[in-house]
Amino acid sequence: MKKVGFLALAGGIGYIIALYLPELPGLMGTVTFTGTVAAMAGAAVGIPISEKKSTRLYLGVAVLCVAVFILGLALYRGVAQGEPGAGAAFFAYLSTAVMFFPIGLLVEVTGIRIWGD
Repeated sequence: MKKVGFLALAGGIGYIIALYLPELPGLMGTVTFTGTVAAMAGAAVGIPISEKKSTRLYLGVAVLCVAVFILGLALYRGVAQGEPGAGAAFFAYLSTAVMFFPIGLLVEVTGIRIWGD
């Protein structure tokens, strides 16, 4: 049951952080939704990872998540500063998913690692 709770927590954190992203005219509702769903998907992927007991795996996942988050944030900022269009909207959604997936993964893995199964 804790795993589902952390999944919901990841979705809530993803929603709150998505509200603070730079505004894209006409896309903020779907960008917020994409961020929430991507965070929950990351948490769902984090469930099998959290069942492993390797500290190196956790460290590797954490470093990879930070790197992917920074990449997603850079992509999103690039779209936010440009002219929104059909191609820009696709990259806005893609970068939002890339940015929020690791947030959900880290919330799930860290929560289960700290509070147990």
